[in-house]
Amino acid sequence: MKQIANILMDYGFDFDYENHNSNGESIIAHQLDLKIYIFQGNVFFEHDGETEEFEENENTFNRLRSRTEKLMISETSSFED
Repeated sequence: MKQIANILMDYGFDFDYENHNSNGESIIAHQLDLKIYIFQGNVFFEHDGETEEFEENENTFNRLRSRTEKLMISETSSFED
């Protein structure tokens, strides 16, 4: 989660972070309509009303960091379709 928070900070996005002790942790970036949270060994990725569930492991966090960065690039891009 720290790496995802770092990406959000690098791009200048506001976010809320909560540590739920043994129940996991969560990051919410309202500007992106993004919520990533860990609960009981699973990682949940919510964006635009859709939720995906993944097993908590290094590959999952690599994938979610990449997806988060792509969302931020899309949000900050000045190109229009």
